Amino acid sequence: MGFVSLYTAFSGLQASQAAIDTASHNVSNAATPGYTRQRVDLASRLPHYAPFGPVGPGVDIQDITRARSAFLDDRVWASAGNVGRMNVLADLLTGLEQLTGEPDQGITAALSGLWTSFENLTLDPPDTARRLDAIAALDAVAARIRSVATAWDGAAAQAANGLSANVDEVNSLAQRIATINAHVVDIGSSSPNDLLDARDQLVDRLAELAGVSVVGQPNGTVRVSVAGMALVDGTAVNELAFDPNTATVAFATGTPVTLGGELAGYHAFLSDEVPTARAALNSFAAELATALNATHGAGYTPAGAPGGALLNVTAGDEARTIQ
Repeated sequence: MGFVSLYTAFSGLQASQAAIDTASHNVSNAATPGYTRQRVDLASRLPHYAPFGPVGPGVDIQDITRARSAFLDDRVWASAGNVGRMNVLADLLTGLEQLTGEPDQGITAALSGLWTSFENLTLDPPDTARRLDAIAALDAVAARIRSVATAWDGAAAQAANGLSANVDEVNSLAQRIATINAHVVDIGSSSPNDLLDARDQLVDRLAELAGVSVVGQPNGTVRVSVAGMALVDGTAVNELAFDPNTATVAFATGTPVTLGGELAGYHAFLSDEVPTARAALNSFAAELATALNATHGAGYTPAGAPGGALLNVTAGDEARTIQ
């Protein structure tokens, strides 16, 4: 019975030492990005049955686990994709708005100058200086429209580059998660808490980029999916591929993918926002050219000849070609 008492005391010392070591590890990593506080899970041992009854033989260290909630992780990862999409789209649209330069440096200001020059011209239509001023103001409007259209093309090209870079980052993160999965399998039954922290940190970023769902596997690995399709399954990776010609993203195998996260923000900008803005600007340039040409064509030159067209555009690409 004396040996049982000694072993009981020894188990308590072991448990206390493990608790002290774990607390020290927590303090040391208090400022470490992605670190999750760890705790020692203890359980009393099954009693030893002495002649006078059951006697507790001490404490067992069951595991050292992370103070982390799988439910909250899932909620964070689900929300991260939506936040990533909205942030990227907001930044891109803000940039597009700034390139437009409205109202002080945009098309509105150039049009205001044009209307003023036309009003001055009506006071003395044959005056050469007034006529040249009107032509210069008209050229300024056309140049500003072309400038906005060109700037939008540049913004779209930058967004395509951003989308391509994000696809590369997604593939890199997926490979690193698969590598950690392999290490987790090699370690076996132990809890590789610091490895799991590193993996969760990678998943955090992946959720922002692509909007992923994560399912833990019995062997300690995780399955990371995008729109229900596996991106990482254990140690296997199904990489994404970016097509610069169509600005679309699919799995490298050719399987289409419904994007989430920042990738979805870039894709929405390229496939919806920019085409809509271009169509509106083209429509405006076409209507402006049609209206001014029709009005000017109904008038006469000082020599009595019919007025010609003031603006020329190429159908379907009016904003970039208006002259």
